[in-house]
Amino acid sequence: ASQTKYLLAIDGYHEETVKLAEVLDIPYVVHNPQGHRGTRVRPNTNVRFALDSVFDFYSDAPKAVLLEDDLIVSPDIISYFQETSWLLDTDPTLYAVNAFSYNSLAEVASNVSQLRRVEAYPYYGWMMSRETAQLAVQHWMTGMEADWDMWFIKRNDIRRSRDVIVPEISRTFHEGGQGVHVTGFYQTVFYQRIITNQLRDAKLADLSSLILENYESIVRRDIQRAELVSLNLFNNNGNPLPTNGTGPFVSFIFAGTKNDEENSFTVILMSMRTYEL
Repeated sequence: ASQTKYLLAIDGYHEETVKLAEVLDIPYVVHNPQGHRGTRVRPNTNVRFALDSVFDFYSDAPKAVLLEDDLIVSPDIISYFQETSWLLDTDPTLYAVNAFSYNSLAEVASNVSQLRRVEAYPYYGWMMSRETAQLAVQHWMTGMEADWDMWFIKRNDIRRSRDVIVPEISRTFHEGGQGVHVTGFYQTVFYQRIITNQLRDAKLADLSSLILENYESIVRRDIQRAELVSLNLFNNNGNPLPTNGTGPFVSFIFAGTKNDEENSFTVILMSMRTYEL
C-alpha cells in the first residue's frame, strides 16, 4: 500500500470526510453534485468526475483503480491489481480488470487463484488504463438514458468488443443496500451470498493463460474433453447437478423464443445456483 497513491473523490462537500482525509494525509477532490439524490444522474456524473480527476491529479499514472464507497475489500486487493495490471498493457483485447464477480457464489466458485475473461462492464472495484479512461470520459453520455456501467456495454466505440478480467472469487464485497440501483431486498437475496477472498497472500494462477489466444485454446480444450450433462429440471431421474470443483461439464441449451431466453434460461441458472441475470 505504501507504493500506491490515493485520491479521494467526494461527491459534494462533507466536512467529516474532508477532515478524515486531512488527518490521514490523503489528497481529495470535491465534486459539485449534479442531479438529485436517488437519480442515476448523480452517480453517472460522479463516476466520470472520479475517472477524469485521478488521471489529471496523477499525470504520470498509466492506470487507475476505482473503488466505490460501499465496498468491503479483501486483504490482497492491492496486490491483485498490481499483479494483473500488465495484462492491460500486453493484450489489446482487454479493457478493464474487475475485483468482483457475479458468479462468486459458494455453489459455483472455489478457486481463489483462478481468473476469467468475460464480456462485461466495470463494476465494484475496477482498474482501467489512462487511454481507455480518457476515451470514456471524452465520449461520456450526454443524456442520462442509461446507468454509467451498462452504458459501457452499449458503447462499443469505447469497449471495442474487448473483454474484462474477473476473479473466480471476488476481491470486493458489495455492502450498500439503499442506493440508486440496489435495493435492500436484492442486497439480501443476492449480494449477501457473494463470497470474497480472505487470504492476504492469495496466489494468482498463470496469468499468461488469460491472453486471448491462450484463453481460447484452453476453453476449446475444456469443451472438447467435457462430459455432456443433460439438464431436465422437471425430470432429471434423480440425478443431481454436477457439484462444484468437478468437471469440466458441458450442456447445450436451445432458445427458440424470447420467452426461452428470458425465462427458461433464467430458471436453469437459478436451479444451478449461479447468477441468473
